Amino acid sequence: MNRLVILCFLLVIFTVDAQQQTRLPLRDYFFETWNTRSGLPHNSINSLAQTQDGYLWVGTWEGIARFNGQEFKLFTRSEITDLPDSGVRALTPTSDGGLLIAGARGGISLYQHRQWDTQPPAQAMVNHIFKSKNDNLWLALENDGVFYRSASSTQDIPIIQNVSAYRIIEDPKGVIWAATSDGLYKIVNYKPTLMTPQQGLPDAPVYTLLITREGRLVIGSERGARVLNGNVFESPHPQLSAESISSLLEDNHGDLWFGTINKGVFRLSVDGLEQLDAKMVYPPTVFFLCYKTEKIVFG
Repeated sequence: MNRLVILCFLLVIFTVDAQQQTRLPLRDYFFETWNTRSGLPHNSINSLAQTQDGYLWVGTWEGIARFNGQEFKLFTRSEITDLPDSGVRALTPTSDGGLLIAGARGGISLYQHRQWDTQPPAQAMVNHIFKSKNDNLWLALENDGVFYRSASSTQDIPIIQNVSAYRIIEDPKGVIWAATSDGLYKIVNYKPTLMTPQQGLPDAPVYTLLITREGRLVIGSERGARVLNGNVFESPHPQLSAESISSLLEDNHGDLWFGTINKGVFRLSVDGLEQLDAKMVYPPTVFFLCYKTEKIVFG
């Protein structure tokens, strides 16, 4: 997927405590922009993540910025030892409080307990990195496909090759799902199966994935969003059936947020579908969504 330059963050700020929030109409939201003048190392944002300690992390082409709610702390190549490049492509929190960092040239590092643990690099640019429940590392690589690295090995084993892989996720049953330029793959016991239009999916690249708190799989593709109901994928809303979806998020209300390529942001709740369209959101391309207590962060 060709990712456009992203010049700002968009924060949606609620005015009440996170545990007592009421759902505000999108027209009542306040917007704030962050860029290099605010402390970011670069205006092109490749990834957003929040770790269990509450910090918000921003991956850019010139290193990482960590936000504590008031200011950014920068981590460049000198702090992240042995990474081959300053460009950070992917950030993924781990279940034990760490943060996986992957670079544009395949570099991989784990930040945990205030220490950087550099891992053997991948063979290509890492679009996404994910640690499964059995502690295997899964790698979504640009042009090269999907690989996994056993917790007891440093060798990357190919599962899907000769495609661009964008995101990998694990559902409550231990099934691995991979979003790729070929579409959606289901991986069971390390054997991949490409999902087809017969299962209700569009014949199009899949860019992003989400497992909801109820354990449901949501996919965002070049031709719309789909939710897995039983063995069939269905559109969550008619207006989302054809939009190009690049980011997914579930907030504390259980509402679903959809970042799109050129139509801004949608929120689907019990109140229906709302939109912050491209005229309200600058820039109009929205790739990343991150939920941070009382804020929704877009990049």
